[in-house]
Amino acid sequence: MEMARLSFIEKGIEEDEVKFCRRRNARRYIASIDRHGQIRVTIPDGGSRCEALEFVRENSIWLRDQQKNREEQVEKAKLGRHNMVSR
Repeated sequence: MEMARLSFIEKGIEEDEVKFCRRRNARRYIASIDRHGQIRVTIPDGGSRCEALEFVRENSIWLRDQQKNREEQVEKAKLGRHNMVSR
């Protein structure tokens, strides 16, 4: 587990940035970004947290891009609401 944790941190995603959710009916690991911009990883039945950390490490570039996209969407929505109120 320590090896996975080290390589995980090297990619710039800290373990406390990830919310782990176990799903008995999940068939695979699923990574997504929630509405607050936090990384969420679904762990399938029989999966481990160590494997989930490795999954996040392997997909860290994609996850950071998705977080950036989410932030941009939130900013656009805020600007849109602000423009509507200003009129």
